[in-house]
Amino acid sequence: MGYPTGYCQLAKEESGKVNLTHSAIVSAWKPVFLNGRYYIPIATVVANTQSAGYVEGIFRFAITSGVTLAAGDRVYLEENADAYRVQLAKPTSGNLLGTVMIGGVGNAGGTVEAYVAINCYDLGTGNFGTADITTEGQVFSRADETAITASGAVTLTVEQVLGGSLDIDCGSANRTVTTPTAALIVAGLKNPKADSAMTLYIKNTSDAAETITMAGGTGVTVTGTATAAQNATKIFRLVLTNVGTGTEAAVLKSIGTLVH
Repeated sequence: MGYPTGYCQLAKEESGKVNLTHSAIVSAWKPVFLNGRYYIPIATVVANTQSAGYVEGIFRFAITSGVTLAAGDRVYLEENADAYRVQLAKPTSGNLLGTVMIGGVGNAGGTVEAYVAINCYDLGTGNFGTADITTEGQVFSRADETAITASGAVTLTVEQVLGGSLDIDCGSANRTVTTPTAALIVAGLKNPKADSAMTLYIKNTSDAAETITMAGGTGVTVTGTATAAQNATKIFRLVLTNVGTGTEAAVLKSIGTLVH
């Protein structure tokens, strides 16, 4: 079932039909960002009048010219006058829309469309390995901690970082622990996005007064206090600031210390 419109077309009806009231006029089939999610009214109504519409369902949207979308991509809606199109990068005007079911490559005429499940950000299928990063920046990682006994300077692997929690025994001397390069971190993530983030816990389990000092691999900048003393856990926030090929960058921000 479909509705011809310049904004979007309903491709598959779901159970997400609701009644909402907006403080401004709404136009039929023109997406409205309301209460943190998109709402698609089925009729034009004046301001402060209840209208019926969808917050769930699969809709067809024109793809921004030159953008390639694939099934599983999380996409933003580009709100540019009446040219509502979908793309991977956050636009100046627009918000996160949902997950692509069927993709394509956008053209200048806007005739290539993607099928998008609106307000849906996790399809719950597929193998994402031990850790994955979503558009909103949430990292889901394995529950176990990784234990490391150092015999010299330590360079972490991407898997160790994405695990989120490291117990490090300095092994009789102060140690420098270096993150992977920003390029390796970005390459180790599925569909990484700039401004996505995760929390990393570094616990010093040494049996003597030995210190861990965190350092950044190429493209990773460490800010704040970077040391963890014996019997202390340093909490860091790893933020991706650039995910472009060849320009990958991240910041490892020190945000606190726990003493055991």
